[in-house]
Amino acid sequence: MEKHLQNQTITDLFRLIRFALGGKAPSEAELSGMDTEQILALAKKHSLGALTAYALENLGRSSEETVMLEAAAIRRDILFEAEKSSVLARLTEAGIWHMPLKGSVLKDLYPVSGLREMVDVDILFDPAFIPEVKAIMEDMGFETHRYGKGTVDEYYKKPFFNFEMHHGLFASNVGHGMPEYFRNVAEKLRPSADGPLRKEFTPEDFYIYFIAHAYKHFSKKGTGLRNLTDTAVFLKRYGDSLDEEYIAGELEKIECAGFESVLRMLTDKLLGEEEEPLTAEEEDCLLFMASSGTYGSYQSLVNRAIGRKGKLQHIRKQVLIPMSTVKDWYPFFYKHKVLLPLLPAWRFVRGLSRSPQRIKTEMKQLLSRRKG
Repeated sequence: MEKHLQNQTITDLFRLIRFALGGKAPSEAELSGMDTEQILALAKKHSLGALTAYALENLGRSSEETVMLEAAAIRRDILFEAEKSSVLARLTEAGIWHMPLKGSVLKDLYPVSGLREMVDVDILFDPAFIPEVKAIMEDMGFETHRYGKGTVDEYYKKPFFNFEMHHGLFASNVGHGMPEYFRNVAEKLRPSADGPLRKEFTPEDFYIYFIAHAYKHFSKKGTGLRNLTDTAVFLKRYGDSLDEEYIAGELEKIECAGFESVLRMLTDKLLGEEEEPLTAEEEDCLLFMASSGTYGSYQSLVNRAIGRKGKLQHIRKQVLIPMSTVKDWYPFFYKHKVLLPLLPAWRFVRGLSRSPQRIKTEMKQLLSRRKG
């Protein structure tokens, strides 16, 4: 898509989203000039399809696609919510403290149930009970897709229930001081209204974690446009009561203050009461986010990694893996250190079998760059 067309599509998308979130409606002239096919394609890429469909329907632009998008999102939300409640009840019965994370909390801040599309459920739990949680999930019919690597175990149950069970918030290789800052996260939690074992952040600490998680993705693969809508609904609910001085100080500790200021500025300009023009730098940031998708893109990760460090340094990073990363993600090689020289080759072969397109993308970028 040409840049000016992409810019217009993004502008139109946010005009619709601002209306969906309770803001000003687009003018008739703006609405008549919208390419809804392009807008919905971009919205779906960023898991904003249901929110955009809701806006179009309430502006008299309903179609078969918008009806299906909204209905499917609401159905998924109802089913996910029921499954999540069952999992949380089992954790409570077992005496394990726990806390829903990220989208499981943010979705309730949107004006209508289901408008924040559910792809998975993230739950933090007491790390002293990792085997017990695995047993609970498998007893409930979940298949274990990842276990014992990093700080999150992944479980799946048909038709589409992905549950990520966190026993930590940031792996040791994330950087920016985040693993250290969130290592003893239980100390930052308080009991919720649902009982002493159901924990929650204060609004300030929830926002700090939200920003840290978004920046982790932004600084690697990139992060999508939904972070702006999440920021908008959170600040609309809590903005006037937040301890901004505390938030600013904590974000400095994890090197996220600059990112948060840009994210908030983009949110204010795109989703505030009145649309405001972006600076060239803000526009570039928005275009990068638009190119990344909901969960970032491997293309963005490779471009940024190679662009910052050059080909040789990038290759060296893939070969010389820190022991903290080996411990978290490759426990077999950590246990059998004599086999460590084989780890890079094993990662490459596994990558070819599991994600051939990712390997192809990385090799293409390495071979296409002349400098480095």
